[in-house]
Amino acid sequence: MRAVVLSRVCALTVGLFVFARGDEPRRFFDFTPVSADNPAVATIDETIRIPLSELRAYREAERIQAITDPASLAQKRALLEDLINEYLYVDEAYRTGVAQSPGFLRHMQATRTMILTDFLAARAMGDKNQKPAETGDAAAALGDRLFEAATLDISNEAYALLQQAAKAIDETSAASRLGPVVEPTQEAAGKLRAIIQRTPEAVLVRYEDKSISVRQLLAIYAGLPAPRANLGTHEGLLGMIKPFVVPELMAIEAVKQGIADDPAFQDKIIQNRNALLRFHMQGLIERQANELLAGPAIETQLHAWYENHKADYAGTEAGHEKRVPTYAEARARVEGDYSVALRDRLLAEKAQVLRKTRSVKIDEAVLQKLSGPSATGILAQAGAEKPTTTQ
Repeated sequence: MRAVVLSRVCALTVGLFVFARGDEPRRFFDFTPVSADNPAVATIDETIRIPLSELRAYREAERIQAITDPASLAQKRALLEDLINEYLYVDEAYRTGVAQSPGFLRHMQATRTMILTDFLAARAMGDKNQKPAETGDAAAALGDRLFEAATLDISNEAYALLQQAAKAIDETSAASRLGPVVEPTQEAAGKLRAIIQRTPEAVLVRYEDKSISVRQLLAIYAGLPAPRANLGTHEGLLGMIKPFVVPELMAIEAVKQGIADDPAFQDKIIQNRNALLRFHMQGLIERQANELLAGPAIETQLHAWYENHKADYAGTEAGHEKRVPTYAEARARVEGDYSVALRDRLLAEKAQVLRKTRSVKIDEAVLQKLSGPSATGILAQAGAEKPTTTQ
């Protein structure tokens, strides 16, 4: 039986996920160790080694069409250069402190919880032959058991604030739907956000070393369609709290079961951290591109792009030769194509800058061993379901 303790509110403490040293592996796709059977195809600064298995996994995950001629060293070299650039972008994120920034640490803490939960759910299912639905049932049952056994410390004062704000949200939502003119969605949402901001922040629930604040729960509550959960009852409150609590409880249980020390789990953390850093660096370039696209010279640049690529926009009309559309007719396509090319150019320029201070060595004898794409990779890129494999 779950113990629910009512107490006075006190300060919120947040534990942050602590990263290991910045010289951890930079892998994105494959964690097979470098060995005689899996040699390094490239090395950055004599410290970061990219094995052949990583290059192969990169191709199969994202660049399946990059090598059309298995004998072409030039195509393999181009693919490897792109992967090296991705490594350089992520290494730059480590060097500039992105991985230690508060926002990124919070994101990684949530990611760690999710991965721990997934690993625990996989362990809970036991039988590897179970169907996904059965796996989900096993995980849900475990979550229910952990929730029932948990001690939730609920603040009376914070609970009162929550109920008052929830009532205001319900009344405001109902008023916005009254006729004869329905209030615009954006305006109605703004009023709900204002209610949340006016509500004093306080810790509503504590459990283990975690907590949930009043505003956290209100943000979820305001986004729900009417009729919302009845927060005037403990059953309604617990129903709202449960989705917050269960993943954290499962993550804590996973740590107790030693999953955090599992090499497969640690590899998954590294993989997700590097992927998030990769997206972060790409996002910086995309924002730079968007600023340029919003600049005063954009129309001149788009016109120049159109003139240089005019033939690419020609379309075939029935019974007629290909017709080249005017700039006005093709402008939407021109802007889309130009924005992609601009992003790619900025990424290439960033890579060139980074390479000026880095030592990159490529082993072409190893690179030549890169074979054609596997059937699994081709199926994945075609959108087909991958064959089930066992580890």
